[in-house]
Amino acid sequence: MKAVEGARPVRVVATDVAAQPAPVGEGRAMPTFRDGKKRVMTPLSVNDHRRLKRLSADTGDTMEALMVEAVTDLFAKRGV
Repeated sequence: MKAVEGARPVRVVATDVAAQPAPVGEGRAMPTFRDGKKRVMTPLSVNDHRRLKRLSADTGDTMEALMVEAVTDLFAKRGV
């Protein structure tokens, strides 16, 4: 290969492939904390999404954690 003037050398680091999580589905790894769980998606208005995102930033909780809390509260409210 031809050297490029002013180019900085690149450091290549080998990784242990066995230490990485096994790919699931379309080559993406699924975090283990989601084992045995189902994903639920629902549309939110732009305003509600913004409010949820702001609440997440204000509390330090993830949007996912806030949604789980909301569903848990709904189940308690409905007695299921």
